[in-house]
Amino acid sequence: MKTLAHNFLIALSFSAVTAFTTVNALAGPKQPQHPVAYQTSIYGSADGTKLNVAIDKQLGGRVDIRLVDAKGNVLFQQGIHSNQSTYRSRLVVGDLPAGTYQLEISNGLDTTVRTV
Repeated sequence: MKTLAHNFLIALSFSAVTAFTTVNALAGPKQPQHPVAYQTSIYGSADGTKLNVAIDKQLGGRVDIRLVDAKGNVLFQQGIHSNQSTYRSRLVVGDLPAGTYQLEISNGLDTTVRTV
């Protein structure tokens, strides 16, 4: 009897863990705990070979940057950590084939998309 009760408890705990894991997986991606406000400035160089990106944000939250081509391939990805308030970068885009690219900047809640 003791073995039967022991096996039943193991089976019950396993099914409970599986059920909770399934519910969390179906809930989708989590919203950020602390989405932060941010401001962007994006401009190209005079010769068109560089893309300058400047971001000022609040402390305490993360902001992600991605450069995506027309097919959805991610060409560049960078995260700005919660303890950084400014980010400056110069992306070399002169080597990329001619086409339409999108620079996506997101705090997890809002996304700014600039077509380059």
